[in-house]
Amino acid sequence: MGYWPDTISDLVECLEKEKLVYRDTIIIGDNSSGKSYLLKSFVRKVLAQKNVYFIDAVNRGFDVTKVLRLKEDPPYKRTIIDTRLQDDYFNIKDSFNCYGTATERIEQIYSAYEEKAQSLFRSLVKDEFEILYGNSLGEVRFREGIGLLSSGYQAILRILLELSYYNNILQKANNNEAWIVIDELDEFLSPRFASAIMPFLKISFPHMNFIVATHSIDLVMSAKDANLIVLDSKGYEVFDSNDYYTFADVQKLFLKVFRLSEPQASEIDAILRRLLNNRINSAWSHKDEEDFFALGNMQLSASQKLIVRQIKEW
Repeated sequence: MGYWPDTISDLVECLEKEKLVYRDTIIIGDNSSGKSYLLKSFVRKVLAQKNVYFIDAVNRGFDVTKVLRLKEDPPYKRTIIDTRLQDDYFNIKDSFNCYGTATERIEQIYSAYEEKAQSLFRSLVKDEFEILYGNSLGEVRFREGIGLLSSGYQAILRILLELSYYNNILQKANNNEAWIVIDELDEFLSPRFASAIMPFLKISFPHMNFIVATHSIDLVMSAKDANLIVLDSKGYEVFDSNDYYTFADVQKLFLKVFRLSEPQASEIDAILRRLLNNRINSAWSHKDEEDFFALGNMQLSASQKLIVRQIKEW
């Protein structure tokens, strides 16, 4: 399965010009559906005009042994994002290129943001830890003993640390409004934290607009007031996340996206549903216009004609 470049261009324009209903957007789709390419294209398009911060799917690690006591707080440079957009880094290599030398690590800023990051970590995880400097095994002290940071804890800490850093940069510039783009937000997260992460980020960073990709039913189910973009080989469809608040609702959507069951509706019904959803959610594209025009040459049932009229009058 592949994606259509025109589809991605239409969606980038929708997101860039804020045509959709909500500030936040969640993108789902099978592998190779174009999710990552959409995020990458959006960041590249707006990078020169808007405040945007990008965390690709590979940047989820945190090596405790690399943490220094020095409170290092580097000024923001676009090299962080520029590096992550490069083909040899994008979703391949961990990076935090804040000085432009390609040798920097996220652990360098931990001491400067420890208090803020730990406060957020405690609020979300209901746990806390203390760095054991000099411990070559990378162990930390939790409330109930010594152990290692799990991959899930590392992912949560990494996201909170990067957003705390970027939020501080925005505050220094008296500009809190920004786009935060995160590929595979649920990467390494258990269902518990995948469900909690999006609402938590919205509360913790209220001036940030989030555009995220995910494979998590739990994340979609817990999201409120967000555009829900579904990508597939035929194009895209936009839903309102508030209409998908039960596991059963979201599961049906995922079964369709990942082709785990045969669709019950006819091809015409599927086209009509997509066109109506995109019209309602302000995501109408050139392809939608062409598909809508093509319906005029098809034999439609009475109920299908009613939907066509609804689309035309919306």
